[in-house]
Amino acid sequence: MGDIINRAYWLSEHATTVTTEADLQELKRRTESLLERIEEASQLFGALRGVPPDEDR
Repeated sequence: MGDIINRAYWLSEHATTVTTEADLQELKRRTESLLERIEEASQLFGALRGVPPDEDR
C-alpha cells in the first residue's frame, strides 16, 4: 500500500512540472504503473474478501 501512496505522491508533485515530451512520457509511464499497482491491490483485497477478480467492479 505504501508503494501506491508513494507513486501517487510523486505524480502529484510532478504533474504540474511537465515541460518536455520526455517529461510527459515519464508522467504517462508512471501513471500507467500506478494504475497497474492499484489494479493488483484491488484484486488482492477482492481475493481476501472472497470475491472473484471480475466480480469486484
